[in-house]
Parts: sequence; C-alpha cells; structure tokens
Amino acid sequence: MKIKGHYILYNEPDSDGRKTIYVRYYKSGFAIKRSTGFKVLPSDWDTEAGLLVPSSPAAKRLNRRLKYVLDLTDQSIAALKHLSVNHIQDKLDYVFVNELSKGQRLDFLEFCEDLINKRKYDGEYDINKSNEYLKHIRDFRQFLHKRLDIYHLPIAEFRSNFVDLYSAYLRKSFVSEEMIYKILVPISYGIQQAAKEGLVEDSIASEIAASCMMERSVAKVDNARKCLSRTDLTTLSEYRDSLEDGPMKDALDFFLMSATEFALSLNELMLLRWSDIDLEKGQLRRPKYRTSSASDVILPLGCEPLSILARWRGCHPNFVFGLLEDFVNVNDSFLLKQIRAKRGRRINKLLSDAAALLGIDDSLTMQVARNTFAAITLSRGGSLYVVSKALGHASTAVTVAMYGKYIKQSERNEMNRIITLL
Repeated sequence: MKIKGHYILYNEPDSDGRKTIYVRYYKSGFAIKRSTGFKVLPSDWDTEAGLLVPSSPAAKRLNRRLKYVLDLTDQSIAALKHLSVNHIQDKLDYVFVNELSKGQRLDFLEFCEDLINKRKYDGEYDINKSNEYLKHIRDFRQFLHKRLDIYHLPIAEFRSNFVDLYSAYLRKSFVSEEMIYKILVPISYGIQQAAKEGLVEDSIASEIAASCMMERSVAKVDNARKCLSRTDLTTLSEYRDSLEDGPMKDALDFFLMSATEFALSLNELMLLRWSDIDLEKGQLRRPKYRTSSASDVILPLGCEPLSILARWRGCHPNFVFGLLEDFVNVNDSFLLKQIRAKRGRRINKLLSDAAALLGIDDSLTMQVARNTFAAITLSRGGSLYVVSKALGHASTAVTVAMYGKYIKQSERNEMNRIITLL
C-alpha cells in the first residue's frame, strides 16, 4: 500500500496570526510530521486541498513548489524497501532539506519576478514600476548568460560576488551610482524575502543585501561629488596638527591620508598592514578589497602620508591604524562590511564636526576625501591612467564616468598652455 503525504497547518500561531505548514504521513497509526518553514494565515489556507488558496501569483508559485516536493517525497518513500517510521522520517528530512528549505531548485531571478508580479497584483506597484523592475531582472539574467555562462541560478547558490560583478559591469557601461542602486532594488528585496521563507541562510542574505545597499550609500554621496579645495585641505591639516592625540586627530589623519596622495577608501585603510609599507623605499602596496586587479598595486608615499605613518608607527603591531583587531577574519566580507559601517559612522561624524567648526562643510565624509583627490589631481592635469589606478578603479572608464567634468577642465588647461606656446 502506497503512503501519501498531506500538508496541514500546525503549531500555535505567531504574533501575526500565522501558522506553520507541515507535511504529514501516517504509518501504522503513527503521524510523521515535518515543518516546511513556511508560515501562512489560516484564512489563506485550503484545508481540504492541503494547499494555499490560489489568490495571488505568490500563492500559486508556493503551491507549485509544495506539490513538486510532496510528489518527490511520495516517490522516494514508495521506493523504500523497508517502510519503518524511522526510514520514512529520514527520507522526509532528506528530501525537504535538499529540495525545499534550501531552495536548491528554485531559480532566484524567477523568484524575484514572482515577487514583483505579486506586488503588482496587490496594487503596491503600478504597471510602469513593475515593468521597470522586471526589465532590471531580465538585464541581470542576460548579464549572467553572456558574461558568466549561467543559465540557472538557484537561490542557495546566489552570492554577493554576483552583485559586485554586475555593479562593476554597469560602471564600465557608464551607468551612474544612483542608477546602479535602483537597478539592484528588486534583487535586494528578492534575497531578503527568500531569507524570510527559509530558502537561504540569513547570513548570506544579509551579505547580498549589504552589497546592494552599499551602492545606495555610494550613490547618495557621489551624486553631489562634493570635494574640497587645496585651501580647505591646508586648513584641515593645520587644525589636525594643533590637536592633542585623540579620536578627532585620528579621523583627520584618515581623511588626509586618503585626500592628499592615493585615495585609499576606508575599507583599504582598515586592511592596511605594516607589511604593506616600505618606509625606506617610501612606497605602499595597496590592500586588495573589491578590486579586479590580479597584481599588486604599488603607490609612492609623499610627505603627508609619511608624516601620518610616523605618528602611528609602533601603535599597532599588525593593522596600521588599529581599525581591525588582529583576530578578525579578513576574508569574511559580511563581517568587514559590518565593521566598516560602524567605524565609518563614527569617523564621518568626527569629520563633520571638524568641518563645521572650521566653516568648511557640514557633510564631510571619507568619500569626500577620494573625490577631493580625484578632482584636484585631474583638474591640474594629472594622468587619467595614474589617477584611476590610485583610486583602485577597475578601468579608466569608471574614472571617466565618475569624474569626467574634472578631466574636461584639465583638457581646457592643456589647450590654454598650447595656445601660450604658439
């Protein structure tokens, strides 16, 4: 006799009134149950059919998945030679872990499309917005096909490096940072919903969402491209020198280290080790962070960085500025993003306080330091290739997209010099 399973709502409702969907089998009068991890409102559940009421695209999608996994489980149990309770339980656990809970078969982009259609169905998105997001998903799928030869992307295999690669590709195509964030919105929303449904681990979902949100924070700053003048930098430097050792002086060191020579980001300042620095030769090996460069990038040390490093010499044995503890796993990108966010808020607050006190700008951040380096260097005729390398960009196309107006100013200055020579 074949044993067939059935879905039921089980356990007490949560604070939202939702109950968990369980699958149940009977063997010798003994009920064998297993949670699917999904919670629904009893009003959305068809008890007789053992499925959701198919009232929306999301409900239909979940029903299809539940039916598929139940059929697969029935077949696996029917193939067992010994139908004991323990054997059935083991087979039930194995199939559900591999086929439902971890999202091994469900394509992530199809999942995102279903979510968009659900919001459109519920009236949260109008036609234009839903079509725009669906287009972003199709473009991302096309990128995976052409660039990475990926035709099926299960939710459980989706990682933040796909977001990073796509962002880099969009920058090379001269897409603005603000637009990149908008393009990543449905992807960020999709992975967060997948985590809520138990299809992907929370830590992985948080890492992917952090990559998407990072583009948002960059877009907010880069949209205005705020930068300081040489006079402002001198004022900050003099103020820094007048301070006693403390958090404010440290924050100004970080800013001037980035703005005056080679535009290290806060992430790179965090990862900078004494082993990366050769004070005798006066050079620094750029820490590798979110960069496509396979080889080391060696940068020269000028007067300002050398004086800053002289102050920090001997303070910390490993990481130069002590922004990371020695035991931190630098390969854990999610942890680094958390630390970076915490350190960044504190440093940017100190910079804003200093700028407001000096009457420079009340929104001074570490990103302004990079903008300042690029603006001053390019407007004074600096090499586009060298500046792009100093900024850590994947190509000069990224630099042109972000700081093109300063390059044009440099070209005008060059024309004026040529006219003077004639």
